[in-house]
Amino acid sequence: MLLTFQKHQLQQLGDSRFAGKLRNILLEGAADPAATRAQLASPQGDAALRGQIAKAHGHGLSSELDVARYVITSWLLGLDFDTRFPAMAEVLASDRLTPSQKAEALERIAETLLATLRGEVS
Repeated sequence: MLLTFQKHQLQQLGDSRFAGKLRNILLEGAADPAATRAQLASPQGDAALRGQIAKAHGHGLSSELDVARYVITSWLLGLDFDTRFPAMAEVLASDRLTPSQKAEALERIAETLLATLRGEVS
Protein backbone atom coordinates (compact mmCIF):
# COMPACT_ATOMS: atom_id res chain seq x y z
CA MET A 1 0.00 0.00 0.00
CA LEU A 2 1.39 3.39 -1.04
CA LEU A 3 0.55 6.50 0.94
CA THR A 4 0.20 9.73 -0.98
CA PHE A 5 0.25 13.12 0.68
CA GLN A 6 -1.11 16.30 -0.79
CA LYS A 7 1.01 19.44 -0.75
CA HIS A 8 -1.34 21.17 1.71
CA GLN A 9 -1.12 18.18 4.08
CA LEU A 10 2.67 18.40 4.13
CA GLN A 11 2.46 22.17 4.65
CA GLN A 12 0.10 21.70 7.61
CA LEU A 13 2.43 19.11 9.11
CA GLY A 14 5.40 21.45 8.70
CA ASP A 15 3.45 24.38 10.17
CA SER A 16 2.43 22.30 13.20
CA ARG A 17 5.99 21.15 13.77
CA PHE A 18 7.34 24.71 13.53
CA ALA A 19 4.65 26.04 15.90
CA GLY A 20 5.65 23.32 18.36
CA LYS A 21 9.30 24.33 18.15
CA LEU A 22 8.38 27.98 18.76
CA ARG A 23 6.18 26.98 21.68
CA ASN A 24 9.16 25.18 23.25
CA ILE A 25 11.41 28.21 22.72
CA LEU A 26 8.85 30.48 24.40
CA LEU A 27 8.56 28.06 27.32
CA GLU A 28 12.34 27.88 27.78
CA GLY A 29 12.59 31.66 28.11
CA ALA A 30 9.48 32.12 30.24
CA ALA A 31 9.75 33.68 33.68
CA ASP A 32 6.84 31.46 34.76
CA PRO A 33 6.93 28.31 32.59
CA ALA A 34 3.77 26.81 34.15
CA ALA A 35 1.70 29.91 33.36
CA THR A 36 3.20 30.17 29.89
CA ARG A 37 2.53 26.48 29.21
CA ALA A 38 -1.10 26.89 30.28
CA GLN A 39 -1.50 29.96 28.11
CA LEU A 40 0.07 28.38 25.03
CA ALA A 41 -1.83 25.11 25.52
CA SER A 42 -5.18 26.89 25.39
CA PRO A 43 -6.99 27.18 22.06
CA GLN A 44 -6.60 30.98 22.27
CA GLY A 45 -2.86 30.69 22.91
CA ASP A 46 -2.40 28.30 20.00
CA ALA A 47 -4.44 30.61 17.76
CA ALA A 48 -2.37 33.61 18.86
CA LEU A 49 0.88 31.76 18.14
CA ARG A 50 -0.30 30.67 14.70
CA GLY A 51 -1.64 34.17 14.06
CA GLN A 52 1.76 35.69 14.79
CA ILE A 53 3.41 33.18 12.45
CA ALA A 54 0.95 34.24 9.75
CA LYS A 55 1.61 37.93 10.46
CA ALA A 56 5.35 37.33 10.11
CA HIS A 57 4.74 35.74 6.73
CA GLY A 58 2.52 38.70 5.83
CA HIS A 59 5.46 41.01 6.52
CA GLY A 60 7.59 39.02 4.09
CA LEU A 61 9.50 36.97 6.65
CA SER A 62 9.86 33.38 5.55
CA SER A 63 12.88 31.63 7.06
CA GLU A 64 12.32 29.86 10.37
CA LEU A 65 14.87 32.10 12.09
CA ASP A 66 13.24 35.30 10.83
CA VAL A 67 9.73 34.14 11.74
CA ALA A 68 10.95 33.02 15.17
CA ARG A 69 12.50 36.44 15.80
CA TYR A 70 9.18 38.06 14.90
CA VAL A 71 7.11 35.72 17.10
CA ILE A 72 9.44 36.07 20.10
CA THR A 73 9.35 39.85 19.72
CA SER A 74 5.54 39.75 19.65
CA TRP A 75 5.54 37.57 22.76
CA LEU A 76 7.76 40.04 24.61
CA LEU A 77 6.27 43.34 23.42
CA GLY A 78 2.66 42.42 22.66
CA LEU A 79 0.85 40.91 19.72
CA ASP A 80 0.34 44.36 18.19
CA PHE A 81 3.98 45.46 18.48
CA ASP A 82 4.22 45.74 14.70
CA THR A 83 1.74 48.61 14.67
CA ARG A 84 2.03 50.01 18.23
CA PHE A 85 5.75 50.83 17.98
CA PRO A 86 6.48 53.21 15.08
CA ALA A 87 10.09 52.00 14.74
CA MET A 88 8.90 48.42 14.30
CA ALA A 89 6.28 49.42 11.74
CA GLU A 90 8.90 51.40 9.83
CA VAL A 91 11.33 48.48 9.74
CA LEU A 92 8.67 46.05 8.56
CA ALA A 93 7.46 48.43 5.83
CA SER A 94 10.95 49.15 4.50
CA ASP A 95 11.67 48.05 0.96
CA ARG A 96 15.41 48.66 1.46
CA LEU A 97 15.83 45.82 3.96
CA THR A 98 15.86 42.10 3.26
CA PRO A 99 13.57 39.90 5.35
CA SER A 100 16.55 38.78 7.45
CA GLN A 101 17.66 42.38 8.01
CA LYS A 102 14.13 43.25 9.11
CA ALA A 103 14.03 40.38 11.60
CA GLU A 104 17.46 41.29 12.96
CA ALA A 105 16.39 44.93 13.34
CA LEU A 106 13.25 43.87 15.23
CA GLU A 107 15.37 41.81 17.60
CA ARG A 108 17.85 44.64 18.20
CA ILE A 109 15.15 47.23 18.79
CA ALA A 110 13.36 44.90 21.21
CA GLU A 111 16.60 44.14 23.08
CA THR A 112 17.36 47.86 23.41
CA LEU A 113 13.83 48.65 24.54
CA LEU A 114 13.84 45.91 27.18
CA ALA A 115 17.33 46.88 28.40
CA THR A 116 16.14 50.47 28.73
CA LEU A 117 13.10 49.38 30.73
CA ARG A 118 15.35 47.34 33.03
CA GLY A 119 17.51 50.44 33.54
CA GLU A 120 20.55 48.97 31.82
CA VAL A 121 20.76 51.74 29.20
CA SER A 122 20.86 55.40 30.06
